[in-house]
Amino acid sequence: MTPMKLKATKTSMYKLVSEYAQLPLMKHVEYRKHTRRNGYDMQWNCSLTGYEQKAVFIICGGAIMLIIESEDERKVHRPEVESLIALGLLIPTSPIAA
Repeated sequence: MTPMKLKATKTSMYKLVSEYAQLPLMKHVEYRKHTRRNGYDMQWNCSLTGYEQKAVFIICGGAIMLIIESEDERKVHRPEVESLIALGLLIPTSPIAA
C-alpha cells in the first residue's frame, strides 16, 4: 500500500464529521491543525445540550481515527480509506529516496 498522510481543510473535515455528528453552521465551528503531530481537531457548542463538543482526526498506531467527544461520552470512528481519499483528507506521499 502507498504511504498516506492526513490533509484536512476546515471544509473537508466538516464534511467528514457531519457524517457522524450534528454540527452547527460551519462559521460556528473552530478548526485547528495540530503542529507536533499529524492531526486536526474541531470544536463547537451543541445547540441541543449547550455543551462543547470536539472532534479529533488523527492517525494512531497506523489506524485512522475520528474521535468525537461530548460532555459525557467519547465515540471512536474508523472511517473507510476510500471515503477519506474522496473527501481529500488522505493523500499519497512519495517514498523517501535512499
